[in-house]
Amino acid sequence: MKAIKTPEPDLCASFLNVILAPLFTNKNQRLQGPNAKLDVGQSKSSDGHATTSRPDTAVVELQGVHAGATKVFGEVKAAHITNDTYLLSEDLLRFGVFAKGAIDNDQLSTVLTFQAVGLKITFFAVTLIGDGMYAMVELEKITIPNCINDVSSFLGCVQPLMNILSVMKSCIPSPFPNELKDMGRPTLSTPEFRSLINKSRDRKRISYINYT
Repeated sequence: MKAIKTPEPDLCASFLNVILAPLFTNKNQRLQGPNAKLDVGQSKSSDGHATTSRPDTAVVELQGVHAGATKVFGEVKAAHITNDTYLLSEDLLRFGVFAKGAIDNDQLSTVLTFQAVGLKITFFAVTLIGDGMYAMVELEKITIPNCINDVSSFLGCVQPLMNILSVMKSCIPSPFPNELKDMGRPTLSTPEFRSLINKSRDRKRISYINYT
């Protein structure tokens, strides 16, 4: 029997949000998605160029009825995309650009990002560590349970999730916004950014990322 491919919105609604919404949503912030629509200020890079797409999910700070800074960006792909390193690498670059924009626009010390491929989620932290030097560091990997029989094994993910929440506490405005602004650099405009991504899909090239 042919396997059923779960669409990304269904993957978010039925599995990811069940775990991530309680983790990231409180009276001060909210998980949005899929294809979260951000305010105009959030969807522009530091040089004023609008970004080419929206993140699949995002966690935004609440300021009354309005959305404030975006602290978390996420990209989601269905499980059958696991071996398509081209699309997954493109997502990696995409949320890296979103995170950089949030650091530049809102002077955040750190921005949390994640990439979900099927039920496997990899979390990253993005920060500006020096003059023009933005760093993305892999933090944790977790696998969301697919059925009730897998729930017991998910207990092993409690500590990684606590580590993620600990990093989340650093996703706040920098106490030195002027220094952060001086160290920042403009984001590549869309044509320049696209020129870095070879549209060829030659599978003979070595891939340095693994999602299996």
